[in-house]
Amino acid sequence: GRFELRFDSAFEAVMRACAEVPRAGQAGTWITEAMVEAYMTLHRAGYAHSVEAWQEGQTNVLILVGALVVLTLILAFQALLTRYRRVHRWVRNGFLVFTVGWLGWTAGAQLSIINVINYMLAPFNNFDIGFYLAEPLMVIVVLYTIFSLLLLGRGVFCGWLCPFGALQELLPDRPSLV
Repeated sequence: GRFELRFDSAFEAVMRACAEVPRAGQAGTWITEAMVEAYMTLHRAGYAHSVEAWQEGQTNVLILVGALVVLTLILAFQALLTRYRRVHRWVRNGFLVFTVGWLGWTAGAQLSIINVINYMLAPFNNFDIGFYLAEPLMVIVVLYTIFSLLLLGRGVFCGWLCPFGALQELLPDRPSLV
């Protein structure tokens, strides 16, 4: 895909992402929390900068939004679908395979509690919109989960949008895969 060069649009997100990259033969990373804070101070003072190469993510966002529309329809017509157990099973398993294959492995949008906590704390810690824009798919999944919690009274994340949860749902149907 195409790349767009941006300057200082997600300085803190870049620092934190670099701090999480595993390195062969090392137990951790040299970018500590104190170093991130020090560089953030330099950045705010205009002395530290980032150059980011952003990959065009429009297609992935459209795929995810389409999948969420499908999921909303599945949930809206769940009572009807459950009357036809075989159809319900195919629809559910098909969506779970999509979640594992595309959302988890291809798009890499595996949400964790670390993401959720960081999203909640970001407005109180030198808010930078670039922090949220660095991983738009995960932000969309979080917003949809919150929306489903408010609208349906339950979040649909673990049983539908979590690649690990989807894999756990699929494995009992296929014990020969284990």
